Amino acid sequence: MNQESDVDLIDLRQVYLTLRRNLQLIVAMIATITVLTLVVTLQLTPLYTATAKVLIETRENNVVDIEAVLSGLSSDSATVDSQVEIIKSQALALRVIETLDLGNDPEFNVILQEQSWAASLNPLHLVRSLVPGAERNEEEARQAELISVVDVFQNRLGISRTGLTKVISINFTSEVPRKAERIANAVADAYLVDQLEAKYEATQRATVWLDSRLRDLREQVKSSEEAAELYRAAHGLLDADGSTLTEQQLKEINSQLLLARAELDGSRAKLGRVRELVSRGRGFESVGEVLASEVIRDLRREQSELIRKEAQLRARYGERHPSIIEIKDERRDLDLQIQSEVSRIVVGLENEVAVAATRVASLERSLAATTTAAGEKEQDRVRLRELQREATSNRTLYENFLARFKETRQQEDLQEADARVISRATLPVDKSSPRTTHNAQRRSSAGCVDPSWRWRRVRSRVSG
Repeated sequence: MNQESDVDLIDLRQVYLTLRRNLQLIVAMIATITVLTLVVTLQLTPLYTATAKVLIETRENNVVDIEAVLSGLSSDSATVDSQVEIIKSQALALRVIETLDLGNDPEFNVILQEQSWAASLNPLHLVRSLVPGAERNEEEARQAELISVVDVFQNRLGISRTGLTKVISINFTSEVPRKAERIANAVADAYLVDQLEAKYEATQRATVWLDSRLRDLREQVKSSEEAAELYRAAHGLLDADGSTLTEQQLKEINSQLLLARAELDGSRAKLGRVRELVSRGRGFESVGEVLASEVIRDLRREQSELIRKEAQLRARYGERHPSIIEIKDERRDLDLQIQSEVSRIVVGLENEVAVAATRVASLERSLAATTTAAGEKEQDRVRLRELQREATSNRTLYENFLARFKETRQQEDLQEADARVISRATLPVDKSSPRTTHNAQRRSSAGCVDPSWRWRRVRSRVSG
């Protein structure tokens, strides 16, 4: 244990002595490295970084029921990471490059950096215009130039998610502070525009598809409804209140049959009453009342008047007076007239009964035939109901698609991005690189602080 302590003591002493002997060399090395670092750093082009921040909105402002066309973003981590990749994408870079015309900016276009005033005098330009395929080569060159600009742009662009939040930082580095600010904000704006355009394009595609589908459904509704109408007319199934024509005929015949039977029963009852009175030989005292005949009532009044006169004359002149005999003759004539009128009425009643019976029989035959026809029409009715259900189903589907089409058309003017800029980039004051003091300190530390190297040097000297 003591030996180890002695070795450690000797080693520390050796280190101290070594550092003391080489102090001037160490100071010189540190100073040299610091100066060289400062010189190199000062030669580098200063860069400035501006930052804009975007918040991914996960809530949905559904003004109309159009979620099926294009729903809002979900709030999971994968969605936010996907939005980060979209902002990094080449398509978004091209949008910003085109908007700000960065292809003509020497900071991004390496070819413009290398061009000089003598490039326009290069005879290769003339040769390129005369050589076949030169335009194609120029097109390829322009494509390569654009790709180079995009590469530089994307190297200057930094996209990062702030922890596990839904905030995305958009950093852009440029040699000009104002340019860094402008491009960072342009990237944020381009991202929002890209979202709106994606939603608008999706809505447009949905509108076009719905419009095409509506035309097909409109034709289906028209053809199915026409088929149902034609089938219903061809098979006599026209209806007014939900019943078929045959059912309406059955109802009408039943009503007529009930009335005809009631009329027949009434005529038969009246005829039977008259016959009963006549057969009993009760004169025709009640016949006029039963038949309500004005002729019989008039004859009965005349008969009553003759009876009254006969009674007066009999009381005054006796039974064999000529006036009484004349009155009796008149009474016999009235009785014959009444009997004749009753007979005529009976014949009329018999005719009424016969006509009513014939009508009842005819209606009963019609009812039987119509009932048979109604049974035969049942299959036609089943088929008609199928056609009507198909037409109704097609119309319901058409109306649903029409409502969705209107909602989609409304949604075109109600689109909102699923993100918003919560912090626009501001003009950077301090340069982000190179950091002169930081680089000098780091280089000087690297030159004098390397424990493993020093320890090996010291151990080697001690061992020697």
